[in-house]
Amino acid sequence: MKKSTHIYVEFQAPGILFAEMWTEDVNSTDPNDVKWPDNAYAFRIYKREDIEDNGNIYKGTASQVGPTYYHPDSKVETLAQLEARNDPKNKILVSNMKRNKWNEVVWSRWGSFPQPYDSKHDCVLKAGKTLKQLARETMLKNIKVRR
Repeated sequence: MKKSTHIYVEFQAPGILFAEMWTEDVNSTDPNDVKWPDNAYAFRIYKREDIEDNGNIYKGTASQVGPTYYHPDSKVETLAQLEARNDPKNKILVSNMKRNKWNEVVWSRWGSFPQPYDSKHDCVLKAGKTLKQLARETMLKNIKVRR
C-alpha cells in the first residue's frame, strides 16, 4: 500500500453565465508558485491524499488549502466606495451588495466581473517577488567567487 499527496489548483475565468473552472496539477501549496493563465482571475489550491493498493487507486477527499487567491491586478472595493462614486452602471451591484450583506467586492484584473469579497476567505495576491525569489537572490549575493 502506498500513500501519495496530490496538489492541484482550480482556476476561475469569465464565462457566459458562470465562471469557467478547470484544474491543473502543481508541486506546491505556495500560491506564489502558481503560473497565472492569461484568462484566469482567481484560483483555489486543493490537497488530496490518495492510496494505491494492488494496482487500485483510492482517491481521498480534497480539501482547500488557504483562501481563494485573486490576481494581483484585482481591486477590492467597499460598498461605501461604490456608493460614493455614484456611478449609474453600479446601481444593480450596489443593490445586490446591500441585499446580500456584502461589505466588499473584488473586481477582476480587467476591471470587470465583480465578486463578493471576504478577507477571511479571499486574498488578492501581491505583485512582485516571492519569498523564495528574495531568499535565493540574497543567497547568491552572499556567495563569494574564488579566483
